[in-house]
Amino acid sequence: MVEEQNNNGKAKVSVIADADCELILDDEIIATIQKDKIKPIFVERGEHFFIARSTEFPQISVNVIKKIEDVSCHDSIIIRLADKLPKKPIEPVEPPKPVTPTPTNVPQVPNDFQELRTLIEHSNHVISVAASPDGKYLASCSTKTIKGKYFWNDDTYCGELIIWDAKSGQKLKTLEGHSNYVWSVSWSPDGKYLASGSVDNTVIIWDVNSGAKLKTLRGHSDSVISVCWSPDGKYLASGSRNNTLIIWDAKSGEILKTLEGHSERVLSVCWSPDGKYLASSSRDSTLIIWDANSGQRLKTLEGHSSTVSSVCWSPDGKYLASGSSDETLIIWDANSGEELKTLKGHSWSVESVCWSPDGKYLASGAGDYTVIIWDAKSGQELKTLKGHSLSVNSVCWSPDGKYLASGSEDYTVKIWGAE
Repeated sequence: MVEEQNNNGKAKVSVIADADCELILDDEIIATIQKDKIKPIFVERGEHFFIARSTEFPQISVNVIKKIEDVSCHDSIIIRLADKLPKKPIEPVEPPKPVTPTPTNVPQVPNDFQELRTLIEHSNHVISVAASPDGKYLASCSTKTIKGKYFWNDDTYCGELIIWDAKSGQKLKTLEGHSNYVWSVSWSPDGKYLASGSVDNTVIIWDVNSGAKLKTLRGHSDSVISVCWSPDGKYLASGSRNNTLIIWDAKSGEILKTLEGHSERVLSVCWSPDGKYLASSSRDSTLIIWDANSGQRLKTLEGHSSTVSSVCWSPDGKYLASGSSDETLIIWDANSGEELKTLKGHSWSVESVCWSPDGKYLASGAGDYTVIIWDAKSGQELKTLKGHSLSVNSVCWSPDGKYLASGSEDYTVKIWGAE
C-alpha cells in the first residue's frame, strides 16, 4: 500500500513476491525482491508498467500494471511468479520405445496423441483456446504486442483473438476490439458467434463469419477471466477478478443475475450440459455449484489446498473435474458434491482441464509445460504430451473427439491427434 510520500513527491509502495525476482521499469532494474519479504519502492504517481523477472529462471517473467493515483492508494504490488516456474527441468522427449503387449485390465489411451501441427501466429502468451461446435475451427486468445518497450503500454498492446482452420492450421481471421489482453474465449452452440472476456472488464460478442464486433457487455468492475455460453445459446456466464459471476442475456446483452459467493477472483465458469446449473472455481480454493435459473448457491466444494484454476462438467452431467495450483485434479460427484478421485501426475500448477466428448478421458494442461491424458473412470495417467516450452494455459477437446488443442505461454497453439 502507499504509506507516505518522500521529499521528492514520490509515493512509497510496498512490494511482495512469491519468488525471488527483479522489478524492471523503463528497461531498468529498480529493485531486487526476495521471496515473501516486503520491499519498499518509490515511484511517481500515474500508471506504471513493471516487468517482474525471476532471478532463478530468467526466461520467466510477468507483467504488472500499477496505477498510483495518490497517497491514499490501498493496494500493494503483489507479484506472483511461483505458478510460472517449473520445479524441475522438463526432460527431453524420448524416442519411441518398442510396443509391448498391454494387460487387458489397463485402460487404453485412444491413440498415441502425435503432435499434428503447431500454430504460431500469436505474438504473446496464449491464454485460452476453444474448438467450434463442428470441430472445423479453433479460436484462441492472447495479448498482441505491437511496438514499444512494454507489453502493457496503451501504445503497444491490445487484446487479440485468432480464428484458425483446425485441419490446415491456417489463420483465417484476427479479431481486435479489446483494449487489453483477452483471458477467455467461448463459441456459441450454433457456431455463429464468439464471446471473449478481457482485462478491460468487458465481454465482447463477435460475428464469426464477418469478424465484426456485435456487442460489448459492461457490468464487471474488474477483469473478466472466464466466459462460457449456455448449451441453448440464450445466455452467457462470465467470471471476474471482482469475485462475482454475471449471467447475461446473449441476445440483448442485458445483465440478468449477479452471483456472489466466492471470496476471491473467479477463474473459471462452466454450464452443466442441461443448462440448469453453473459451476465456478476460484482463487479461494473452492468450487461453487449454482442454480442458473435462480442464481442460488447450491453447493460449495472444498478439497483443493490452493487456487482452483479450471472447472469442467462431464458430458453426462454427473461429474465435475477441477484443476488446481496444488498440482492435482479432482473428480467430484456433481449431485452430492463428494470428492471421488484426486489425480496426481503434474509437477506444477494445473491450469486447465477438459473432458473428452465421450466422457472416458480427461486432458489437463499445467505449468510444467505438459498435457496429461487421464482415464476418467480409474484416474490413471495414460499419457504425457511434451512439446510446449512454457506453461500450458488451456486445453480443449474437439467436439468429435478427433483432436486435442493446447494453448501455451510459448505463444503457440498445438493440435494433437486423438482419433
